[in-house]
Amino acid sequence: YFAGMDLTNLKLTRTDLTVNFDWGQGSPHPAIGQDSFSVRWTGEIEPVFSQTYTFYTTSDDGIRLWIDGRLIIDNWTDHAPTENVGTIDLAAGRKANVRLEYFENGGGALVRLAWSSRSQPRQFVPSTRLSSPVDPTFKLPAPLLRVESLPNGPMRLVIDVETPANYHVEASGDLR
Repeated sequence: YFAGMDLTNLKLTRTDLTVNFDWGQGSPHPAIGQDSFSVRWTGEIEPVFSQTYTFYTTSDDGIRLWIDGRLIIDNWTDHAPTENVGTIDLAAGRKANVRLEYFENGGGALVRLAWSSRSQPRQFVPSTRLSSPVDPTFKLPAPLLRVESLPNGPMRLVIDVETPANYHVEASGDLR
């Protein structure tokens, strides 16, 4: 849990058994203000069936969900309570990395994570299907960088990413 909406200024680390929170006008913890905070949940999710799973997030405000490094829900905007949906094929009994990011800007604070498949009715993802990550440093795959020469001498930096995400690029003329 972070003070600020940009997942910086870590204030609290805890294990939540499931993601089904409606803080209303309140705060998730006394160390966090009621507005302008963010949360990153990481772990593993283990499906029961080898099927296409549909994930549902309900949030007020921004939300992003990665499953096995693939961004399947991306609504990183201020908004009233909104449901977003994404799908991915999962294998029964094979744990997949999961990362859910959320920010609260103002007003109500709400975040929920549910799933369903052809054989499983829609439900909040239960704690029995979630676990702590084996690798607590789980991150998105690094982008591949290459330099291309353009006519008349200029060069261009090309960034190829396997997983669409919001990468932050910084540049400097100091090449020492």
